[in-house]
Amino acid sequence: MGAGYSSLTYISDFDARCIKIDISLVDEIALDFQKQEIVRSIVGLARQLGLDIIAEGVEQQEQVDALVALGVEYFQGYYFSKPLLSDDFLEYVRSY
Repeated sequence: MGAGYSSLTYISDFDARCIKIDISLVDEIALDFQKQEIVRSIVGLARQLGLDIIAEGVEQQEQVDALVALGVEYFQGYYFSKPLLSDDFLEYVRSY
């Protein structure tokens, strides 16, 4: 069937708690209707399954805005912070 089908079977085979939206879908999401519709479908599936949704590779406010409008709840990427060591992460969290 292809990689997409096998990737979807992982959701039922493992005790997944979240679905991550790949950076390839996040890039240009504010301008790309097709990517928006794919993400909308992912969000719908995740909600039906009771899974959290995390978008990877977020680098711009426009991406955050588009993803929030589509129902994405959590974000990862340089827009928020570069990767940090654990001590640096704790300091970062305390600053907010």
